[in-house]
Amino acid sequence: MSTRRVTLEDKTELQFDHGVSYFTCSSPHFQELLDEWVEAGVVAPWECRMGMMDFEGQKDGSGALTIVDKAAPVGRTRYVGHPKMSSIGTHIASSSGVKVRAGTRVTAAQLTAEDTGAPGGATWSLTTRPSNKPTQPCVVEGPFSAVVVADRQVASNSNVFMYGEVAPIESIPDISSMADVLQSVGDVSVFVLIVAFQHPLAVVHDGIVVDNHNVVSSFYRDSSKPGRPAASGDQWVMHAGLNASKEYISSIPASCAVGSEDYEKHLVAVTDKMYEAFQEVLLELSPLGTPLPPLIYKKAHRWKAAFPSQSVAPVDGCLVDHSKHLVACGDFCFEPSERPSGFVEAATLSGRAAAIKVAEICTRAQVLEPKL
Repeated sequence: MSTRRVTLEDKTELQFDHGVSYFTCSSPHFQELLDEWVEAGVVAPWECRMGMMDFEGQKDGSGALTIVDKAAPVGRTRYVGHPKMSSIGTHIASSSGVKVRAGTRVTAAQLTAEDTGAPGGATWSLTTRPSNKPTQPCVVEGPFSAVVVADRQVASNSNVFMYGEVAPIESIPDISSMADVLQSVGDVSVFVLIVAFQHPLAVVHDGIVVDNHNVVSSFYRDSSKPGRPAASGDQWVMHAGLNASKEYISSIPASCAVGSEDYEKHLVAVTDKMYEAFQEVLLELSPLGTPLPPLIYKKAHRWKAAFPSQSVAPVDGCLVDHSKHLVACGDFCFEPSERPSGFVEAATLSGRAAAIKVAEICTRAQVLEPKL
């Protein structure tokens, strides 16, 4: 869950949820947590009007484009972070008993002792380095009673391309089975377009799922979400379909480093193509002859690890190596109740399952009192 803030030359503040647009809940465990977040003011229900539109009729020439309301599943509320999606992570990080080290990358993990059943159990040390200082010497920290892997990138070969180093999980001996599972989960990448208009669009819906369009998959009015900055304009986030996203990704050479001048040039071309497609859909929704308001901002964003390609622990909710006190969790473990809005719930429930496992493991090794 991420938020992008943009300040224009005239000091206008824009805000976009350029990752997940909203999320739903089907589990009592997640609902209990959601109720706490709502009470804390970091989550709010999004009372929005959703729609669905299908371009199939236009493709075969059988008729005009139709749009129908899309109700939320019975008993499920659409939620958003308040006043932004990243508020949830900030709230968790500031919770009592939680210590977060930002800007630090783990480059390797060393298992200094396995759990043989004796008091103390397994112990770990971690090799770390500041994320923004790649030439700074690494530091070995520890000991730790358990290690939780919550990001599949620790097992990804992309570490070689991004950092010139092997994946951190490869530094751990005899965990090939867990590493193989993590590496087997592919990323579903999606291109996202964030757009701001000077005035509100003449569109009655706050979000629309699009079927049978060659580019557009869905789009959402971020400025209609609770707690967003008050402005006279209109901010929207558009998600491209999987085929279009693959086409855009292939149009950017792999040799272009993210953020480089060449990468930005290719990104401008993708932005223009996506906006052209978005315009086509918006004009279909606007009253006949009504032009779109002046555009004040547009930019494409590659959401590289938007969704996992599969669920690898749908029963247990996490992966566990008891003898090493090693646990892996994330949205790639549980199957979501609804796609894509159920992945936040899936990740949260997987984290809960991992926390219970860590408490069990460490309690058995007499190093931690469970507080779950």
